[in-house]
Amino acid sequence: FRPDGLYNFWQDKDNPKGILRRTTMESFQSDETEWETMIDVDAIAKADGKEWVYKGSSCLPPDLMRCMLALSDGGEDATIYREYDLSTKSFVEGGFELPTSKGGVSWVDGDTLLVTRAFGEGTVTESGYPFITREWKRGTPLSDAKEIFRGETTDVSAGAYDLRDADDVIQARVAYRSTSFFEREYFLEMDGEWVKLDVPKKAGPVGIVGSQLLMSTDVDWEVDGTTFIADSLIALDLEEFKADPNGAKKTLVWAPADKQTKRGVTSTANALYVGLLDNVV
Repeated sequence: FRPDGLYNFWQDKDNPKGILRRTTMESFQSDETEWETMIDVDAIAKADGKEWVYKGSSCLPPDLMRCMLALSDGGEDATIYREYDLSTKSFVEGGFELPTSKGGVSWVDGDTLLVTRAFGEGTVTESGYPFITREWKRGTPLSDAKEIFRGETTDVSAGAYDLRDADDVIQARVAYRSTSFFEREYFLEMDGEWVKLDVPKKAGPVGIVGSQLLMSTDVDWEVDGTTFIADSLIALDLEEFKADPNGAKKTLVWAPADKQTKRGVTSTANALYVGLLDNVV
């Protein structure tokens, strides 16, 4: 569901590599849905002479029409990124382009990306993933991009990203270090410094709803004599968190009942949704 319609990635015998296509809610609910092709991966692969596999995209809020398109040669974990304009259905001439690497990108604004990639020798972890994030400005060499966060080579991976609210306003910059495949340390940028969050290694931020920052925990979390049980969702006042991330009051939003397990959480502009198993249903 995007501002300009409903999107679906589709593969069939005529489009084995797939197309990203768009329709309207009205058309989708009709008996004869009409789809418009926005990205034709088969056509791109043929033009480039590559066995491209579509690996998703990172698009610029709020209209999401300018995207960094991730393509993998043959389906490997590493991808290239190329800037694509959905309004013209074409790559942007002279746009952002990143060579093959593991890691991702995200938009800060129309001329700035956060890039977590391999930047040469000694810039990936022992697990083979990037641990450095740079802020890259349009029209400048990637080699000149400013480093904003660095993990450790012993991490599984590390990186930094911006937290946006429902209006797509950046409210905070957060970084993480995956110290194992199941554990992370989180940090908040404050006045150019990274402040480590005092949270369990199996807990972390999951988004902003209204004026509240939400955190999820996969383990019991004791705070000032209160225990939030595993799978709980916890709210912090966003402004309090930005001023004092480890001192902000924490309030229970949702906790699983007996025989319940949280499966996922997501939010829209006006609501929070929790997916859960209730006695395995």
